Amino acid sequence: MSAPSNDDPVTELLARWQARMAEAAARSRQTKTGDLQSAYYFRGVAETYKLALADLNALLADPVAQAEPPALRLRTVSEETVQQLFTRLGLFPRVLRRHEDGAFTVIFSRLQPVSAARRAELLRGADPGLRILHEGTLPDTGDPYIEFGFLEAGN
Repeated sequence: MSAPSNDDPVTELLARWQARMAEAAARSRQTKTGDLQSAYYFRGVAETYKLALADLNALLADPVAQAEPPALRLRTVSEETVQQLFTRLGLFPRVLRRHEDGAFTVIFSRLQPVSAARRAELLRGADPGLRILHEGTLPDTGDPYIEFGFLEAGN
């Protein structure tokens, strides 16, 4: 089932995915009625390849439309203002750090009773201009953190 090589890895990838999609679609139709789980599985595989092919073809057809979005411009906010925001929300970070680009990193104790999802929800609701840039846990301590900033008007 190998396609002839034409020295274009993208074309070869497209051909492989097209063949795998067709194979999965055929297997989903050939599966016995007693094995519906396998039929659903192969139908899902075929649909996944179909969506991936559509995305890749769209990217190849119009690379400008898929260009990277413009960088966010963050407004300057003082640490005191952010600390007051956290106090008002009932959130008490262990560390609050302001970056040169206007973003902030807050680190919380993992023993706090507020979940990471709830913290993010509170922050998003506190200011419509606040944008969470990244969140997770620190690899060395496991403490949760959130990186965020305040968008400039018109951004």
